[in-house]
Amino acid sequence: MSNQDETPSVMTRPTLLLPPPQEEGKDTTVAGDHAPGHNTSPPGSRLRKRHRLGEWFVNQGLISWQMLEAASREQEVTNERIGQILVASGFLSDRDRIRGILAVSSERIALENVSHSRIPPKLIDEYSIIISAVTDDEIYVSTMSDEFIVERIISEYYPGKRIHFVSFNPSAMDEFIAKMRRSSAIDDASAASDTMLDRLLYRALTEGASDIHILPKRKSYTVMFRLLGVRRIVHEGSMDEYYTISAQIKDRGRMDLAEKRKPQDGGFQFEHNGRMIDLRVASVPAVDGEILVLRVLDPDRVQPSLSQLGITRVDRWRRGFNQQHGLCLICGQTGSGKTTTLNASIKELDRFSKAIYTLEDPVEYRIAYTGQVSVNPTVGLTFSAGVRNFMRADPDVIVVGEVRDEDTARNAIKAADTGHLVIATLHTGSIVGAVSRLRDLGVDPRELRYLLRAVLVQSLIRVTCTECKGAGCPECRGTGYASRTVVSECEHFPDINAVDKVIAGERSWPTMAEDAVEKYRQGITTLEELRRVFGAAVDEFLERPTS
Repeated sequence: MSNQDETPSVMTRPTLLLPPPQEEGKDTTVAGDHAPGHNTSPPGSRLRKRHRLGEWFVNQGLISWQMLEAASREQEVTNERIGQILVASGFLSDRDRIRGILAVSSERIALENVSHSRIPPKLIDEYSIIISAVTDDEIYVSTMSDEFIVERIISEYYPGKRIHFVSFNPSAMDEFIAKMRRSSAIDDASAASDTMLDRLLYRALTEGASDIHILPKRKSYTVMFRLLGVRRIVHEGSMDEYYTISAQIKDRGRMDLAEKRKPQDGGFQFEHNGRMIDLRVASVPAVDGEILVLRVLDPDRVQPSLSQLGITRVDRWRRGFNQQHGLCLICGQTGSGKTTTLNASIKELDRFSKAIYTLEDPVEYRIAYTGQVSVNPTVGLTFSAGVRNFMRADPDVIVVGEVRDEDTARNAIKAADTGHLVIATLHTGSIVGAVSRLRDLGVDPRELRYLLRAVLVQSLIRVTCTECKGAGCPECRGTGYASRTVVSECEHFPDINAVDKVIAGERSWPTMAEDAVEKYRQGITTLEELRRVFGAAVDEFLERPTS
């Protein structure tokens, strides 16, 4: 029975047919021929053609003219769309790119499509539905079926969102339904073993997993995703399936398939939603076979702005790393979001006028216009050696992924003392502890008096889902939590006296546990989450009366 036969009383509305959309960033009007109301490029700009979308990003304060000019130059060589170049360069989030398209050339949204849908692939295929974009409040959809029926389907799976119908592109339908089938549940019994890895990766990316854990057991194996810092089981399979998927992972990661007695590291890339995702692989030999852990490095999940991370006293951190020289420290345990904060800080620096070099183990997220180096101890490229080499490469800013030993600490201090800004990470749990850790690594406290600019110590806690208020819903996949935010203690040291006080163990700033309790009182998180992350450390502050 046709759709019309099912609902004979409904009058269908024709899908809006829009004029052929102009390609994003392909405007050939010279910079001086702007329409009234548009800002012209600034004096000295080398823009040779108009980028209406790029100009919107500039006017919104999302990017600078320098960033747009750099992207324009790259476009002349690669012929890619200007928005895609800005996202790939780390200047812009994909969410802001979609916002810009809707604001500047809304008809072009019909050329986009999402990588995952809550609507089952069977319904998408049956009613010829293409979802172009989903924002916080709206969803953009095209279809060849009765829009009234499709509207009811969309409302069921995306409740509360305003639905906009855009022009339908029949040639995109097959590719879209194929993508939706790949991103559907991994535990489909009909899934062939040779596509299991791809299905696993698609699901991890669409659900926002940061890590994939593959654990062999005596007669079966378990797949677990780390979501918002907490592991949960997503699949159980046979050992035959495990042998297949583990071989595929090691093969793609350029690891030795025959070696199962020693730990190995590897990595590969995976295309998702038109962008390349890096996956870092680690194998751990265990009793029942190799445990495989895949770290998902999705650059689109890294927030481009420090203001979006939840750092309570972020202004003090900014004062520190906006100095011409000195030492700034980001501290916290493994998995506390230090890399994200580090990258967001780098993105606030002027990457064109300053030479920025980073030393990481390994490089996780690529940042355009910086020199990023992965340590490689097998060839003598350690953190310590890397910092020494950077000193000969005309640097302005040196970023040290981790200060682990005395040599690295000494070279970082030397770099800061010779007129460079050094941003480094330490595994400590407090600002006072950071100073003590440097002292343990052989750094004379008297040197810190003149060099220490700011210290930020952080951890991550889960944020209560606003849709269900923590009760559990499809939006948060039944967890009650929607995302994570930073809890921190942070201080800027403007002079020698301020540094002397922290060296002496004096504290005048809120601790990380205090910050977490304040976020709980604001309704951002739950008491259960505070207990999970901090244990009894929050009791003292929970008992204090609110001011």
